[in-house]
Amino acid sequence: MLSLPARYEVRRPLGRGGMGEVWLVHDREREQELALKCLLHQAASTTTEAEEARFLFKQEFAAMATLRHPHLVEAYDYAVL
Repeated sequence: MLSLPARYEVRRPLGRGGMGEVWLVHDREREQELALKCLLHQAASTTTEAEEARFLFKQEFAAMATLRHPHLVEAYDYAVL
């Protein structure tokens, strides 16, 4: 099962790709349903690959956080768990 901070209550999986999973969660601090994308540990087989995956994941978040459009998901937060 997915292990997250107590802030999030996991509802159900929404999708999975090569590097991560997306889950529907209830954010207790925001009092709303959110999609939470999680980087998979098995996406990298070496330490270097793992570092690169985390770097790319953080870059993706930074890019998403600047975008605002009715047909795009807003990015609220980024964390390494």
